Amino acid sequence: MNYVNVLFLSTLLMLAGCASGTSEEQHSNDQTNSASSAVKEQIGRDLSADSEQTITLAASEKALPAKFNEMAFKRKETPLYEYVVKEVTNQSDYEDAWDLYELENKPPRIDFTKKDALFIGLYESGEGSGNCPTMIKNIKLDSDHSTMTVMLNDLIGPTDNCEEMATPRTHVITITKETSQAINNLTLIEKFNDADVETDVPIKTKSHTN
Repeated sequence: MNYVNVLFLSTLLMLAGCASGTSEEQHSNDQTNSASSAVKEQIGRDLSADSEQTITLAASEKALPAKFNEMAFKRKETPLYEYVVKEVTNQSDYEDAWDLYELENKPPRIDFTKKDALFIGLYESGEGSGNCPTMIKNIKLDSDHSTMTVMLNDLIGPTDNCEEMATPRTHVITITKETSQAINNLTLIEKFNDADVETDVPIKTKSHTN
């Protein structure tokens, strides 16, 4: 095999490798865009697993408080998830919380004569504007509404070409005042190694110093 043939074959192999890399990168981008769209499409929808309740996702952005690490409730066992959950019951506190969590979009209107809002801040995997978003799968209340359980779901994970690194995510949900006032406990559930991990998280409010 002469030098020209070797050079020709090397060029073909290099081009094939570039094409494969481009295809994989496009696949990753398609997954990311699809996952990001799924989170956006969830906004405004009822997330409650109970047909008698309406719990709506009002907003979801890649943002967190500047002092999240100082404010966050931290699990003591692996996985070391961190959360900042804050309840607001009036317009003034709502605007303050919106700024605290550094949300950039215009805050959706909430009728605080009928509803309260809950800000749920956490880390999700991935980097950039939409990799591996963590969405709320559903929300359940126990029989007397004293405990709210939020099931979180990673739309795509590290095996789907997603970087395993912590990036911000804040969800804002609305719930009726009557139900909100009855809630004393909040449990967040995330997947870890294919197992459900439950974390009891305190709710920061004006009237409680959790």
